[in-house]
Amino acid sequence: MSNESLNGPSVYKCHRHDRDTGSPYWSARKLSWAIGMSDNDEIFYKLITDMKKTAPYRNVRLSAISVLLMPDGRQDYDLTLAGARLLIDEASIRHLGHDWARKEALAYFDSLPVFEPEPQPLPEPEPVQEPTSEPETVAVPEPVAVTSEIQPVTVPTATIDIFLPKKPQPQGSPFDGIRHVRDDGSEYWSARELMPLMGYARWRNFALAIDKARIASDGLNMDTASHFADVSKTPAGGGPRSENYALSRYACYLVAMNGDPSKAEVAAAQTYFVARTRQAELAPTQQLTGPELMALALVEAKQTLEANAEHIAELTAKIDDDAPKVFFANAVAGSPTSISVNELAGLLNQNGYGTGVMRLFDQLRDEGYLIKDAGSTWNLPTQRSRDLKIFEIKETLYEASVGGGQKIHRTTVVTGKGQQYFINKYCPKNTVAIVSGDAS
Repeated sequence: MSNESLNGPSVYKCHRHDRDTGSPYWSARKLSWAIGMSDNDEIFYKLITDMKKTAPYRNVRLSAISVLLMPDGRQDYDLTLAGARLLIDEASIRHLGHDWARKEALAYFDSLPVFEPEPQPLPEPEPVQEPTSEPETVAVPEPVAVTSEIQPVTVPTATIDIFLPKKPQPQGSPFDGIRHVRDDGSEYWSARELMPLMGYARWRNFALAIDKARIASDGLNMDTASHFADVSKTPAGGGPRSENYALSRYACYLVAMNGDPSKAEVAAAQTYFVARTRQAELAPTQQLTGPELMALALVEAKQTLEANAEHIAELTAKIDDDAPKVFFANAVAGSPTSISVNELAGLLNQNGYGTGVMRLFDQLRDEGYLIKDAGSTWNLPTQRSRDLKIFEIKETLYEASVGGGQKIHRTTVVTGKGQQYFINKYCPKNTVAIVSGDAS
């Protein structure tokens, strides 16, 4: 695909299709190509799978269709305008495609109006009935005398409370200023009001943090629907639905922890909601007397001493159990010899972790140790691995069979520190490393 085909928003307009109802849709596969993603089925289906996880929280529907885009025939997805934006957002998070192409695509999709169906024709008006010959007589009420004096109205003191706002006044923090209290005393924060205080200008970007927080809540087996109460509204006159959530204090804490860490406002929100959550956890349920506090302190001290003694015993036993493995790991870490990933797979198998070469390569790519993008850098160490110094690149020269000349072949090898790292990471804790060959 040439760069000329990627320049300008015309490429996204060319990939647009319109249904009979007039609603536009885009091919997910063609859109991924347009932003510069490689034609790799594994990467594409992984992106679609991640989109399906967040789509329910973004009110985006993905419809699978069978399309023979290539001679071998592969599955594609048609995306609405919201789905196309979601694909670009997910690709940006994973750094898939070209940065300039993703920005260009977002600018194009943001310029499109939200699709609204054609208005239905108004029903025919009912025929007006002709008046009868005898007109109806209308009773005219008697005029009421109006006095010029204005009578004072007395408002009971108890009724003044209904005019007071439920939202408390600010107490030093802007997050206190947007805190709401329900009639039952429970508190909540509006996601729309929280968004600007966390440094977000667009709902689409803030919704990503909410989606991650909801996924984290599901993983913790929390009542997600209660903590993230959907209070979205649809305008009375029609139009796009406005997403919003009534967030509990714990939900705000999860959103803050999943926000953009580069924003100072997010750091402020994390500090505020962590403190509020901790304050709620430590709030005493009842006032204790002096003797009760002393008795509670003695019980806590006794339990702490017992727990420390048990922990020391466990650590002592673990040191004895891990001594052979630590000896081997230190020897490997100090070894100047690096080994191939194939040899690492064999070493892991010797130490109780069953794996194969191809399976280990897949695992190292999925966990971010090796580059997974197809191309000349495939299976080379990521920047994270280089910083950890667990991989290095071995370069060898060879004669090219076509065209002649010398070329460089790069191979990923595992350093001594890397061997120790993966032994500790993957092998069972109670396994004693088995040294083969000259590793001793």
